[in-house]
Amino acid sequence: MFGYVLFDLDGTLTDPKEGICKSVQYALHRLGIEEPDIDKLEPFIGPPLKDSFTSFYGFDDEKALKAVSFYRERFSEVGLYENKLYPGIDNLLKSLKEKGMKTAIASSKPTVFVEKILKYFKIDKYFDVVIGSELDGSRSDKSEVVKEALLSLYYGTDHSDKGIHDFGEDAQEYKSKTVMVGDRKFDIKGAKDMGVYAAGVSYGYGSRDELKKAGADNISGTVDKLTEFLTGQKIKKEIPEKFRRQTEPPKGSFLRAIYVLTPFALYYLSNVAAMSIMLGYYNRVAARGGTLSEKFWGVNGEYASGYISGISMLIGGLVILLMYIKTDRVNIAFKEKKSVYITLLSIPAGAGCALFLNLLAGNLCRIIPALSGYMKDATYNNSIPVVVGALIYVIISPVVEEILFRYLIFGRAEKTLGTKIAMFASALFFGLYHGNLLQGIYAFIMGYLMVYAYKKADNLITSVVFHMTANAVIYFLPCLPEKITGIATGYPAMALYLIMGVAAMYGIANSKWMVDREK
Repeated sequence: MFGYVLFDLDGTLTDPKEGICKSVQYALHRLGIEEPDIDKLEPFIGPPLKDSFTSFYGFDDEKALKAVSFYRERFSEVGLYENKLYPGIDNLLKSLKEKGMKTAIASSKPTVFVEKILKYFKIDKYFDVVIGSELDGSRSDKSEVVKEALLSLYYGTDHSDKGIHDFGEDAQEYKSKTVMVGDRKFDIKGAKDMGVYAAGVSYGYGSRDELKKAGADNISGTVDKLTEFLTGQKIKKEIPEKFRRQTEPPKGSFLRAIYVLTPFALYYLSNVAAMSIMLGYYNRVAARGGTLSEKFWGVNGEYASGYISGISMLIGGLVILLMYIKTDRVNIAFKEKKSVYITLLSIPAGAGCALFLNLLAGNLCRIIPALSGYMKDATYNNSIPVVVGALIYVIISPVVEEILFRYLIFGRAEKTLGTKIAMFASALFFGLYHGNLLQGIYAFIMGYLMVYAYKKADNLITSVVFHMTANAVIYFLPCLPEKITGIATGYPAMALYLIMGVAAMYGIANSKWMVDREK
């Protein structure tokens, strides 16, 4: 555990791009150089300004100093505040102080500007020491800045008055508990030169490759990962802002119901419209005696209904995805190991539960003949080619239905009804959507299991994999040789499927324990 933490400022705690780059742009303009693209000026973020003007534009010392002077004209008045704190930094600094750590800023930016920025963002209270460069250009080398910050942390800000200008015999003990955090190679070099732990952050303006080459001892890709590294504690994972659902439910029960069901209405209308257009085209061609390939459409068009339903479903799915992708965002990136476990477990869970429930339904139909009609209606369309059927039922259908029922309907219902009620309501709606007693009951149970896995993993890919696996085993089971099918549908097999499904669901429910146990 560290006791002392030094932070770079630009690219580590704050994103200063606009302020720095526009101020560099202003300085170049004053010197007769026009650079309209501020993205090209990003390399100025981090290193000492004078060195950057010399390196990137070939200025001699006099011209470089003049450029720095022009830069500060704008930066001190405007650019200073064209800045933003990286999300999570405030919580990081608060956590460090709560743990009793000593913290410092070690920046190549002049101290006077650093102090103003810290006060502007109201994070100055978290730092015991603030060290930057001097306005006259002295102490601009990062190693010098880090050294001064370390001396101030170890021996007090008045160490110079005490005659302390270098590290004492106790320095090694202090340094073993010290870490310097920065986003550029200069920060890593400064840490290495002073013999302290060097931690890089790749969310700033230095690449992971740059930090590795500089010798970083650790690299964090996000503020959350940096927090976990510095505090030694796993933080509660939140959905990244770019995946956070943006829409807020309206007030009033009626409006909220519309809010939840609008995606389904849009999907249904798009699906029906696409189906009507394609069916109308097919009928017109057939009525006119046009040539319809029997190889593609089947004899007397027996494949047509399968093709048309699959394509219309895909069109409906694309419509709702494009309509809501910017308003109802969802996580599809594996940010936690727990999500990977759950996704892997969703394969045996989907297969076991789907096979058991389907065979149970088949046995019930033999006991209660009145149910046979429902079972027949629920059977996949086997008149189309196996490959096409697999594409429709194993890929298109699961993806589209997960986007509709888990991503949109459950996501919106959760905001209005709470998680538990939304899980039940979305599963019930999923069952009703299938419009068949047996299939509806099956879809309700599977829908609840899928939304449970989706919620536990907080990842849409998980429920898609669950759904695909369930559809795949049911679709391909009749394609197996008769002897194998007989064994695969017997009572011993049913028991095995039940055990597999229950065990996998138990694993999903206890996924946190699995991850903790691995550690």
